[in-house]
Amino acid sequence: MKNIFFSLFLITAPLVAEELEIIESIPLDDMSDIHIQPVDRAFVPAVTPAPVIIEDARSNDEPAEYVEPVEVQPEKWVSGLSDIHTRVETKKSYLRGIVDGQEYGKYTAVRFLEPKLVKQLYRQQNYETFWITSDFDINANLFDMVDVIKNSPNLGIDGDYHLSEIIGILDELKNDAEFSPRDRNLAIAQIDVLLTDAFFAIAKDTREGEIDFNRFESNLRRKAENEDIGYKWENPKRGINYVKFLKRVSGGGELEKELLSLASPNELYVQMLDAYNRYKSLEVQGGWPRIKRGKKIKIGVIDKKRIPLLAERLNMTGDLASFNPNVTVLTQEMVDALRHYQTRMGIWPSGILTDITLNALNVSVEKRVKKIKLNLERMRWEGKAFGSEYIWVNIPDFKMRFMKDGIEDIQMRVVVGRKQNPTPIFSSKLSYMVLNPTWGVPKSIVSKEMLRRIQENPDYFDTHKFKLYQGKKEVDGSSVDWWQYDEYSDIPFHFVRSAGPGNPLGAVKFMFPNKYAVYMHDTPQKKLFKNSKRAYSHGCIRLHEPQMLLEYMSNNYTQTAYEDVRAKEETGKTQSVKLDHSVPVHITYYTAWASSDGSVNFRNDIYGYDKMQYKLIEK
Repeated sequence: MKNIFFSLFLITAPLVAEELEIIESIPLDDMSDIHIQPVDRAFVPAVTPAPVIIEDARSNDEPAEYVEPVEVQPEKWVSGLSDIHTRVETKKSYLRGIVDGQEYGKYTAVRFLEPKLVKQLYRQQNYETFWITSDFDINANLFDMVDVIKNSPNLGIDGDYHLSEIIGILDELKNDAEFSPRDRNLAIAQIDVLLTDAFFAIAKDTREGEIDFNRFESNLRRKAENEDIGYKWENPKRGINYVKFLKRVSGGGELEKELLSLASPNELYVQMLDAYNRYKSLEVQGGWPRIKRGKKIKIGVIDKKRIPLLAERLNMTGDLASFNPNVTVLTQEMVDALRHYQTRMGIWPSGILTDITLNALNVSVEKRVKKIKLNLERMRWEGKAFGSEYIWVNIPDFKMRFMKDGIEDIQMRVVVGRKQNPTPIFSSKLSYMVLNPTWGVPKSIVSKEMLRRIQENPDYFDTHKFKLYQGKKEVDGSSVDWWQYDEYSDIPFHFVRSAGPGNPLGAVKFMFPNKYAVYMHDTPQKKLFKNSKRAYSHGCIRLHEPQMLLEYMSNNYTQTAYEDVRAKEETGKTQSVKLDHSVPVHITYYTAWASSDGSVNFRNDIYGYDKMQYKLIEK
């Protein structure tokens, strides 16, 4: 047997495919002592090596055999490797190449979902594999991660996350004997990178949603500029250090549980996720039957074709507990179920099968799943739990709810901003109430709506009880030449409507400080609450029963009883009532949400946000 003595230079940059093939083609039995000396490839010139001395082990007395030196180019200098360290270095070079976008035969370039995070991790790892250890043992988390990818649709995220490629490589690795050393190293490097990329993508989608909020915000800003409408949607949630997160959870053995912890902490999200999976199951089963148009169906009406389908349809979504497929008459039980369904849809609960109700019933399960998924995205944007007590205004629902320990203590109708003056989506804290409020008119209302009326009516200020201020100084409105201004002018006055009858804010307003000057308040326009769609305000939230909320807040959150607060209100003076502690206020835009009993509610997209976000989620 021959002993071969030589120095081997290891390079710091990724090896190219030809070099790696040379490394792994050398028979392992031909190598013994290897001396490894690291050196940067950039400093290895083309050289003519010194003679290599080969000693014959049979006799130390015989002269050494001389071998003619051969010129070697820098990229061809590698000869042979055998020890485990060398195999690791080879695999590291493959891994770095894959991360940098190189292709190796059938192992094509990875289409990364989160390339920056992947590169960051492997740089920190010095291009060691993460899911497979340096001695080629498979980390138990590898199979847990595969299960996470398989189960990702249950989280309301529908990405492929490289599942087919990962399964394919795992199947190949099972047939280890068919692998050349080169292909085995490539497979290990490729699957490691794919798993890492999948983890980061699932983690980010679970926490931040599949929609890039920054992109949505940019589109919204552009839309606001084009339409001259103040669209505002705050996103309180921010990303985390996903690389640190992966390193922290990789040894815990509960990857799926850890990933779920990234999702929204709100009970609304948990309820909605359950609803999503239930509706997805209905979709897999083929959905629900379509009901043909016809006459209205009231209690006692017989319809042999449509009523059996109606009963089946209501049963599938949990509105009707059970049904007889042979039923032909609309029973009281079905009327109650129909009312329950109509309430979920925001339709007047008449218990009659009307055209509006029929249209809602015939919306496909695929569209309902799509809407649930979109609203799951919005719920992921919530940075914190709503809390044990909070006020919730859901704009498309036109409702305000006071929630305490999961129970709805108050519910009332509200009027929200019209499409030209949309109510912003944000969270704040209710800290005080104002009795007999004055109204400081926003400049946009002055220039776009009031200016024309003032120009046409010199007595406008007296008849409408407005005061005019320039700084702190009160000004006589009739002394101003209003024709010098138009809707684009920067009018240098501040308009204030006095408290009392006719004031747009009514008898009380509820203050939760914010940069949009939005609050909840009373209103003299009570007739608007009769309408099912109530988008009429300039952005503030008008309450149908403000005294109910005033009484609740006074008795539970102040040192002043409601009777005493009412006495203050009746004086007609503007006074503030401070709360003992602030209460969170959440203004949301959910066109679908699930109630605590599992019922799923759907509403119309009054501001067009669904349409905008569908385009982004499809990309």
